Amino acid sequence: MTRPLPRLPADDDGEAFAGWYRREFPDLLLFACRLGARWQEAFDLAQEACAKAYPRWSEIGNPGAYIRVSIRNGYYRRTSHDHEVVLSPDLAEPGNGTDAALLEVEFHDQERRIFAAVRGLPPVQREVIAWTIDGYTPTEIAELLDKNPTAVRGNLHKARASLRKSLAGLGGDSV
Repeated sequence: MTRPLPRLPADDDGEAFAGWYRREFPDLLLFACRLGARWQEAFDLAQEACAKAYPRWSEIGNPGAYIRVSIRNGYYRRTSHDHEVVLSPDLAEPGNGTDAALLEVEFHDQERRIFAAVRGLPPVQREVIAWTIDGYTPTEIAELLDKNPTAVRGNLHKARASLRKSLAGLGGDSV
């Protein structure tokens, strides 16, 4: 069965979406990976979220938040059959086909350690950190995800403490 292609909103030639997509898609992939998705799954999640948003593009006030919520919901739908998402905190090793494309992204050793540490967090903390890394405040995260702001701040505090501990010795204190 072939899915119908998304239709362009009547009053848009697609340039606004195309420009946004080119600028933001790499960050959407990293957001999905920070949630716990493997590289190909992250690509699929981001692609699906963008395809769903495209026909409604002119109606979406905050596309970055809207599409990230869609990616998040898609990720949790895909993993909902698991009681707990178990992730290896390590990035893909050469020869592991699922994440081999991630290795094409040039990460410095420090970035690899940070990415691995984020992926090693419990799912709720990993989610809050993923949103925070992408520039959202705890209040915005709570509002977007319909969560208690105090709970979001608490999970962010725990996540930062875990990251400080696992990244001790890297230098800096920007966590």
